[in-house]
Amino acid sequence: LPVLGLLLLAGCGKSDSASSDSSSDASNEPAAPVSNESQLVGTWFQAAEQDLAGVEFGKDGKATLMLGSENNGEILQAVTLDYSVMEGGRVRMVVPQGQTVVFNCEISDDRLMLDPETRMMGLIGKSVFTRLKGQTVAQALRAKAQEEQQKRQALVESVQKLLGQPN
Repeated sequence: LPVLGLLLLAGCGKSDSASSDSSSDASNEPAAPVSNESQLVGTWFQAAEQDLAGVEFGKDGKATLMLGSENNGEILQAVTLDYSVMEGGRVRMVVPQGQTVVFNCEISDDRLMLDPETRMMGLIGKSVFTRLKGQTVAQALRAKAQEEQQKRQALVESVQKLLGQPN
């Protein structure tokens, strides 16, 4: 049940439109349905404001999904699933208790889109990831949290400056 809960939380309460933010770093190559497991192998990060921070696909048919906290830039929980590519570019992930989640999957060079097909996972929304090179999901999450903190600090400083003006 904890694994199912992890999957249900991913993307809960977040809009699909936010997931398009992470594709800004993506190449201009059009996405196509995934055709084999080797295309997925690597580390993928979702920069959009969603609970599912990233996924690492291994050569061994295992995928690790990671939930993160944008506030402190930490991985809160991770779960390892078995995965395989099915006909039509769909990806099947099997959780340890044997439940199966099926995603429609499109990929370009550095962009991955996972869209749940399985309705029991209706709370997981469409997710767009960017391939990380030389960086872990935890490192990317911390860098994003630092960037967000700097933006908040700059906003606070600009408000304080505005409030300090005469009249």
